[in-house]
Amino acid sequence: MTKSSKNKRKSPQHRAASTQSSSTEAVRPPRPLLNLPAPWAFAIGLGIVGVVLVVLRWHLLEIPLERDESAYAYIGRQILEGKIPYRDIYEMKPPLLFYSYAALVAVFGYSLSGLHWAALFLTFWNAAWVMAVGNRILGQFYGFLAGLCYVLITANPFTCGILAESELVVMAFVMPGLYALLYWEQRFQSAENTPPARSWWLFAGGFLLACGTLVKQSAIFFFGLPALLLLLLFLKNKPFDWLRLLRQGAWVAAGTVVPVAICFGLMAALGAWDDFWFWNFKYVQTYASGLKQDLWAEAFRFNFSLLYDNFEVYWLLAGLGLAALLTKGLSGKHRLLLLGWLLVSFAAVAPGRRFYGHYWLQFFPAMAVVLAAFFYHLEKGLARLLPRLQVRPLVAAFTLLLLLFPIARYSPTLFRGDTHRLLRSMFPGNPYAEDKVLADFISKKMETGDEIAVLGSEPQYYVYLNKNAPSKHFYMAFLMRPIPESEGWQQEALDSLLAKNPRFVVFNFVEFSWMPKPNSTMLFYNDSYKFTRQNYRPIAWADLVSPTETKYVLDETQALNFKPSGSRYITVYERVEQSE
Repeated sequence: MTKSSKNKRKSPQHRAASTQSSSTEAVRPPRPLLNLPAPWAFAIGLGIVGVVLVVLRWHLLEIPLERDESAYAYIGRQILEGKIPYRDIYEMKPPLLFYSYAALVAVFGYSLSGLHWAALFLTFWNAAWVMAVGNRILGQFYGFLAGLCYVLITANPFTCGILAESELVVMAFVMPGLYALLYWEQRFQSAENTPPARSWWLFAGGFLLACGTLVKQSAIFFFGLPALLLLLLFLKNKPFDWLRLLRQGAWVAAGTVVPVAICFGLMAALGAWDDFWFWNFKYVQTYASGLKQDLWAEAFRFNFSLLYDNFEVYWLLAGLGLAALLTKGLSGKHRLLLLGWLLVSFAAVAPGRRFYGHYWLQFFPAMAVVLAAFFYHLEKGLARLLPRLQVRPLVAAFTLLLLLFPIARYSPTLFRGDTHRLLRSMFPGNPYAEDKVLADFISKKMETGDEIAVLGSEPQYYVYLNKNAPSKHFYMAFLMRPIPESEGWQQEALDSLLAKNPRFVVFNFVEFSWMPKPNSTMLFYNDSYKFTRQNYRPIAWADLVSPTETKYVLDETQALNFKPSGSRYITVYERVEQSE
């Protein structure tokens, strides 16, 4: 009764202010964009982001294929042809990667342009969810800015966002999963029981995060987000309700279990359980421990410098956004959630301690939202200092100037640059540009029914030429691991090569294509080279004279007597027929 009387004594303005303050703390209402209804504003903002993305990527759609994206596309094509994961074709990533790339190949095509259109689509999809998550935390205008920042950050070619990397697929599941969690959070009520209809959003979040982990194991770190979110919500309640917390956590766990159970059941039903277990739980440990402990810091410095150089502005602004999270511009739980998101995103980059550019594609969504948070806090600060001035146009103009500066500086490469030269700088020491030239040469000579063997880890030839490898061992670096299974695999690959006796053989004499270790078995390398020299003649060469210069010999007469200048080269061989 006393409490009710106190409420009556409050003025209407006081009660309204109190209600608004409480609402702001729990759910930040979206800010209007161009004073349009929310769905229209989001659609227009997303359209702008899409146009910017296409403009930035158009020139790079025909960049030659990289090794990893080609391997995943090849695997996807094999799945579409009815092959069984791990038994007929293998990779050290979970099964959803196989089926995700099968879907991408089915939709976008099995080709260079098809793969890069798939990468563009995945980037656009992820940008849309970055916008949606940004809307939930920062409001519509800064949600749009977060999506734009994501596109601009990944415009840096060294992020490998222009390529169909597996990390783009991971985030295509993780980002809507995070949105589902935030959607549930902003409708969470402190009643005794949360309505089951709303808890299904927790289920969806767990389901999608699990799907990301079933594409690549590193996504498991993103499960820190639902745990953090639930703790932040329930720690505010006094007394702490452990039972209710566990009940809500069970919804996330239930969502997680479903795709994992489907995955495990499918592998068992297909008769691939033992192979699945080996590649996902045994072999992956060998890879993770492959880098020497004292080299991880150098790997970080080298790869981070590629991401930082020419695009320093984005990293500095994200750093300022991180510092701004220490202020009270956002609710406490959203500040902690953004900090936690950055942390788990970096954790997803770190396994294996290689820090390759494409690993950071798991970090950039969080970075984009934190970068947008800097401008969000800047506007709030200016509004307090200049209460009579409309500061958003000033902030928008300042934002546009800063964000477009790196793009303008890098525009010669983005819009007119030599894609072969760019690829060499992105992947120094790897012959991806040379592979495209030689594949085009082979394509002109290849007839229907001809087969080819690529000796080395260069599956892009199989994509360019639309051919299958002689055996399931299409990626030779797997054969070179010093593990007990290696010798048997190498003998199996050699037997398949001899049995197929393909018309063309590409022999790659580049260390990154084989990745041998000091104690690797060299049976396949030595015997396949001997077989090729005895039964084939060279018809083309790519001599890697230096990191920036390659000498091509594409005339068969000259190729017969050509001698490469060093130890790094690629030779195309054609089978010598008996009549010759």
